[in-house]
Amino acid sequence: MVGYWDVKCSWNSAIFASIPAYKYTAAFTTKDYSQHNESWGGVDLDRIRSNTIEFERLDNTQCIERYINSLNYGKDVVVVTNKTSSANDGHAFLGSYDLDSWPYEGLWICASPDVGSRLGDRGCTSDFIKSFMKNWTVVYKNEPYYNSSDIRESVPVLYCLSAGVHSKDEGCGVHFSVPIMIFVCILNLIKCLSVCWTAYYNWTAQPFSTTGDAEAFYLQNPDVYTKGISSASRHDFPRGGPWSSEPKIWKPQRLRWYQAASPRRWVVVLVLCITSLTTVTFLLGEAIAERKRDSAPTNLIALWKEGLGAVSDHELIGRGFNRSATQTFLETVLLANAPQLLFSFLYYLYNGLLTCMSVAEEQSHHGVARKPLRVSAPVGNQRSTWFLSLPYRYGVPLIICSGLLHWLISQAMFFVRVLMYNNDGSVDIASSASRVGFSPIGIILAFTLASILVVVLVAIGFINRFPGGERAMPLISTCSAAITAACHAPEDDKDAYLLPVRWGVISLDDGVRHCSFTTARDVEPPLEGALYK
Repeated sequence: MVGYWDVKCSWNSAIFASIPAYKYTAAFTTKDYSQHNESWGGVDLDRIRSNTIEFERLDNTQCIERYINSLNYGKDVVVVTNKTSSANDGHAFLGSYDLDSWPYEGLWICASPDVGSRLGDRGCTSDFIKSFMKNWTVVYKNEPYYNSSDIRESVPVLYCLSAGVHSKDEGCGVHFSVPIMIFVCILNLIKCLSVCWTAYYNWTAQPFSTTGDAEAFYLQNPDVYTKGISSASRHDFPRGGPWSSEPKIWKPQRLRWYQAASPRRWVVVLVLCITSLTTVTFLLGEAIAERKRDSAPTNLIALWKEGLGAVSDHELIGRGFNRSATQTFLETVLLANAPQLLFSFLYYLYNGLLTCMSVAEEQSHHGVARKPLRVSAPVGNQRSTWFLSLPYRYGVPLIICSGLLHWLISQAMFFVRVLMYNNDGSVDIASSASRVGFSPIGIILAFTLASILVVVLVAIGFINRFPGGERAMPLISTCSAAITAACHAPEDDKDAYLLPVRWGVISLDDGVRHCSFTTARDVEPPLEGALYK
């Protein structure tokens, strides 16, 4: 898990990209502003006034589309209203907004009483404002309508004069987080020390990479504690409790794969998976409901067109972070990577459960035919292995699906770093923001693939049966005690671990039969109703 913390929650955000947002000023004037040469009340405002002749003229629809989304990179704008200077004490300048707080720069568009009274708890989006475009009105004081108790005058907009847009390639950057990289180095150091410690103190130990390694070892070195219980299955060894060494009556059963794992293991895996999927469903429902409140389209085609991992002003988490930039950054990194860490944990459980069933299926073949043991370092007639415990027919699709799901999760919930640029091109760190963005279509695709994986796991467990008809050998799986119990070959079969072996009856002693992996030719399957020890 240290490795997963390293990769999923550290490397993911140690080096990250940023997107730009730009401060701009929205100035409001009367329709006869060109007939006046008065100051607008400041150096920056007067600069805008003197440059209006070079500005691009936009109708209401074009103006709203450009400035409703701060990531459209609009520059300074002059909003020309239907009001005359004679109705404003002879002054052409009405007021201005200095927009310097992402992602709220476009809220002035919905700030008039006419629009704000219908806004409610919805977001100020282009979809919401569409019905107001032809009769668009604004207020020209610096406080948004819905933040003030004043009933203020709203004026119709005739057109806008825009200084243009910033290039989308300007301001983008790749950044390096020193705190996270230090954390990465510490985790890597822990991993290196753990590997060195394990190698040093277990230099002469024989590792069991596969169940075949364990079976070969215990055929060479029989375990004295499990001698005489050769027909025991994994169910005969309760965790933390004593086991019985009394002879057992053989009762053959047709078992399915799911019975290779304990009910508790199935319950833990399925409850965690279903709980996670239910949580995702709830969050997706909230996201769709939010889009409906914002009058945004919620059909799949519209969501697909928005794209995976696309940053939107209205699909953000963490707008309430108001502490220092470092705290906000680290909190956002943890929140954005939390789904990755959760999926990594669930993958461990999922892989372990599938491995448990796969191992039991491989072992069951020894109950119907002689097969060489599959080991990591073969000798004699032993088989070499290209996988540890999960066959390629399951391992390869699982790795592909896991990688795809990790990528989909990264596109469904992702880290967003926005740098706010001043007019002179410098970065305003105080106005910059770290947020968690989410993509509804990314959530849908990740949810779909995750659901398919859960259904496939259940189907594999409940549809597949073990070979041999009625069970020809006990269910062992990855239970170490059950493995050792099945590895008590006859004394004259000392080289059994080197040759193809079959599990079956090897001797009869006082009416009680004994079973083991063996190379004997006359090995027989156990008989129903007979005593075995």
